[in-house]
Amino acid sequence: MKTHGTLKFSALLVCLALFATAGVAGAHAQEAAKGRDKDALAQTIRAQAAAVRHCYADLLGQQPEASGRLLLVLQIEASGKVSGLSIAENDFDAPLFADCVTAAALQWRFAEVPGGGVVEVRWPYVFSPADFQLGSLDREVIRSTFAEHRKHMRLCYERVLHTNPDFSVKLVARFLIDREGVTQEIVIERQNLDGTAVIAVPDFEACIAAAIGQMRFEAPKGNGVVQVSYPLVFSTKE
Repeated sequence: MKTHGTLKFSALLVCLALFATAGVAGAHAQEAAKGRDKDALAQTIRAQAAAVRHCYADLLGQQPEASGRLLLVLQIEASGKVSGLSIAENDFDAPLFADCVTAAALQWRFAEVPGGGVVEVRWPYVFSPADFQLGSLDREVIRSTFAEHRKHMRLCYERVLHTNPDFSVKLVARFLIDREGVTQEIVIERQNLDGTAVIAVPDFEACIAAAIGQMRFEAPKGNGVVQVSYPLVFSTKE
């Protein structure tokens, strides 16, 4: 039986987190940038840094001492899409980490430059656990805070149902809780429940991210930060 806007919360996965403050040197574009500004390129990449930091936090959960440099080489089309990506330098013995960073970078979108050509950008990241400080927070506190904001997220979902009555999706909200209990670095990942290709609904995902951004938690123990991965299932079925 279908209901209008049923929101289901699946089990909570909380990872103790480390907050990266390092990791950005400049972008080096080819001289023939064909209308692209280096500062604008750098600004776009910095704005997308949250997903890369989440990848590193995941790695530190497996390798607490992991540190080093990662150099990405991106080919950016005139449309702003990343059409090619390789890793020129990699100090990490962690294929899943490299895959995570690559998957994140392929989703980056830059400003469109009509009549421009493909630009190559080399972007280095330097990671060190010294730039992270561990904190902890009881998972029940996080679960109850999400329950308090369920109404706001359901409203986001119901707006989508007005134009797509059968829309169902699984999201994973990845974010950091800082030392003051404020949510930071919110990244929304998605997958369709039926296994078909994922269809992005930017307004919906932005609405969910905004709702999470309004959440406030108690300050983590240990004067550190906490990384959270919280699965959310939105479905019209019971």
